[in-house]
Amino acid sequence: MTTTSETSTERQTRHFSSISGTRGVDVWCVEDSSNLVSLAKGLNTELTDKVTTIDEDLLNVLSYTNTGYLSSLCAALGGFVAQEGIKAVTGKFTPLKQWLYLNCRDVINKEEAATPDMFTPR
Repeated sequence: MTTTSETSTERQTRHFSSISGTRGVDVWCVEDSSNLVSLAKGLNTELTDKVTTIDEDLLNVLSYTNTGYLSSLCAALGGFVAQEGIKAVTGKFTPLKQWLYLNCRDVINKEEAATPDMFTPR
């Protein structure tokens, strides 16, 4: 829990927006991805408890896909979370614990070279 009103994520997002202008990270933009990696490395040098290794591959995938949505995944998880929330509030049934492990990193096909044009609405 942070003691300040601004979380680390909000601070990093604001910092990236100040670097790139008013926009956020573009979909599958190599330049934004490299900026995000260098930002993470720069922020790591400022930390008192530094991260020993920064997973650049994970940061690249996060940058490439951060504004994308998988509507079927959102619908399934949204329904599950709503049901479990109602169970927790009413206390009528026991909410499920550790029922699902989801790693969306496997959804990205690294062999296929993606371009920003592939993600532009038609």
